[in-house]
Amino acid sequence: MTARPLSVIATEAWTRAKEAFQLTADLAKAQSKKHGGRVGIGVALFVAALATIVVIPPLLVTALILGLIAMGLWPWVACLIVTLVAVVACLGLALAGKVVLARAFKAIGETAAQVKGTINALKGTGTAQDQDAP
Repeated sequence: MTARPLSVIATEAWTRAKEAFQLTADLAKAQSKKHGGRVGIGVALFVAALATIVVIPPLLVTALILGLIAMGLWPWVACLIVTLVAVVACLGLALAGKVVLARAFKAIGETAAQVKGTINALKGTGTAQDQDAP
């Protein structure tokens, strides 16, 4: 086995470190694209929750109330039922949006931690877990 010059070894190590960093960056981009759609879905669900309360056509609400009154309910009970249905629908959409966003942000946070760990390892300072440990 022949001894290689230190400059060749250093150049090779630097090239491999750059390749490892590039692969990690490519992985982070791919995962961000994958989970970015989930963030969009979560935001859309929150917008839908707001639109449920704001954009319900007044004629539809009036028709539902009048229909319940025609079935023999008191007017205030009919109004209360329609209002409660709208509030429950809004809460359901908001909770679904929260769940989707929480999952997406968790996955994005894990990817960021992996990238941070790789960068720290390349710098020679250890992993992200080593940095957080007391």
